[in-house]
Amino acid sequence: MTSMYDEVGMRDLVMAAAVVLARHRDGSCAVCTPDGCRELAWAGPVVAAWEREWAAVAGEAARSW
Repeated sequence: MTSMYDEVGMRDLVMAAAVVLARHRDGSCAVCTPDGCRELAWAGPVVAAWEREWAAVAGEAARSW
């Protein structure tokens, strides 16, 4: 069993995923193989989910003006 203090926060997870994506944009990923990248496999969906959430919040804020 884990406590809430052992769990990684969503903000930390998104920040780590953003670093992974930045490495791929720069072409400096050390774990990529011709078959794909295990880091990109988890980081891409995390950032995509965060972007969808952010867009929903921004859209709601725009509608409330």
